[in-house]
Order: sequence, then structure tokens, then C-alpha cells
Amino acid sequence: MRHDDSKHASQKGSSPIKVLLTFFTLAVLCLTACQPWRALIVLDNVSECDGIKYRLDNTESGAVIEGRVPAGEKVEVEVTANVYYDYILDFTAAPRTPDDFRCTKLDQGKVLIPLNSKPLIFRLESQRQPTAQPTP
Repeated sequence: MRHDDSKHASQKGSSPIKVLLTFFTLAVLCLTACQPWRALIVLDNVSECDGIKYRLDNTESGAVIEGRVPAGEKVEVEVTANVYYDYILDFTAAPRTPDDFRCTKLDQGKVLIPLNSKPLIFRLESQRQPTAQPTP
């Protein structure tokens, strides 16, 4: 029985490269998918208030993160882990709703997201007040 060494030599030469490429691909996928080092705040706007304004002030660096959360949407904000942030959630910045209600809630406080923790989810629910109607 004849044994062809040239076939085995080429397979043996490419095997470590395939293993290395597979390992590298898996490592990259795990790093991008898992990202345990990310500190996240999720703003989930379940209200009818469109465009709730948020502001996060890093108490150590003074850096400010601002934005708006459209009605029915979620916004992920990446912050520095283990640092306190002063936050303001301003519902009054949203325009009046189509049925002429205005959002009046203003929420503020301080938050810290530990390293390797789950995201902190702020569920944004409004307190509505009817617009004052002129008396006839």
C-alpha cells in the first residue's frame, strides 16, 4: 500500500493556521458581542412624549452627554464605569402631544454604573397635564 506524504504535508501545514484563524475569529466575536467592560444606561421612552431630553454630567471629568429620546424608542448611552453622573430627564422639552397634552415630569438624580454590571434601564413614563382651556 502506497502512502502519499505530500498530501499529508500540505494538510498538516494549513491545520495550525486554520485553528489560529478560527480561534481569532471566535475571540473577536466574543469581544464584540459580550463587551462586559461597557457601562450602559438605557433610556426607554414608553411615554407619548416625543423627544424627552436627557443630560448626564460626569462628576469627575465634567464631560457632558446630552440627547433626546423619541417616543417609543430606546437609546443606549455608554458612560464611564465606577464614576458618578448627575442626570436630568426633562419631559417638558417634548412638544405637546397631538391631543394637546403637555408632558410635565422632570426627573433628576445621581447614578453610578459599576464595571461588568448589567445596563441600568430608565423607563421613561410621563405625567400628563391637560392644557388649560380658556373659559367661554
